[in-house]
Amino acid sequence: MKYLTIEDIIKINIMVIGKYAPEKPIGIADLDNLQMIVEQPKQ
Repeated sequence: MKYLTIEDIIKINIMVIGKYAPEKPIGIADLDNLQMIVEQPKQ
Protein backbone atom coordinates (compact mmCIF):
# COMPACT_ATOMS: atom_id res chain seq x y z
CA MET A 1 0.00 0.00 0.00
CA LYS A 2 1.24 3.50 -0.81
CA TYR A 3 1.04 6.31 1.72
CA LEU A 4 1.47 10.05 1.40
CA THR A 5 4.82 11.32 2.62
CA ILE A 6 5.34 14.41 4.72
CA GLU A 7 6.72 16.09 1.61
CA ASP A 8 3.54 15.19 -0.34
CA ILE A 9 1.33 16.64 2.39
CA ILE A 10 3.36 19.84 2.59
CA LYS A 11 3.12 20.29 -1.21
CA ILE A 12 -0.65 19.75 -1.10
CA ASN A 13 -0.93 22.19 1.80
CA ILE A 14 0.99 24.87 -0.12
CA MET A 15 -1.17 24.39 -3.24
CA VAL A 16 -4.46 24.54 -1.31
CA ILE A 17 -3.49 27.62 0.71
CA GLY A 18 -2.22 29.34 -2.44
CA LYS A 19 -5.49 28.66 -4.26
CA TYR A 20 -8.11 29.18 -1.56
CA ALA A 21 -6.48 31.45 1.03
CA PRO A 22 -3.49 33.24 -0.52
CA GLU A 23 -3.49 35.84 2.25
CA LYS A 24 -2.80 33.15 4.89
CA PRO A 25 0.74 32.18 5.88
CA ILE A 26 2.07 28.97 4.37
CA GLY A 27 3.58 26.46 6.74
CA ILE A 28 3.08 23.62 9.15
CA ALA A 29 2.24 24.53 12.74
CA ASP A 30 3.71 21.39 14.30
CA LEU A 31 5.96 19.17 12.19
CA ASP A 32 6.26 16.54 14.94
CA ASN A 33 2.47 16.05 15.03
CA LEU A 34 2.36 15.82 11.24
CA GLN A 35 5.07 13.14 11.29
CA MET A 36 3.16 11.17 13.94
CA ILE A 37 -0.04 11.31 11.88
CA VAL A 38 1.75 10.24 8.69
CA GLU A 39 3.41 7.25 10.37
CA GLN A 40 0.37 6.02 12.33
CA PRO A 41 -1.43 4.15 9.48
CA LYS A 42 1.73 2.16 8.76
CA GLN A 43 1.62 0.41 12.15
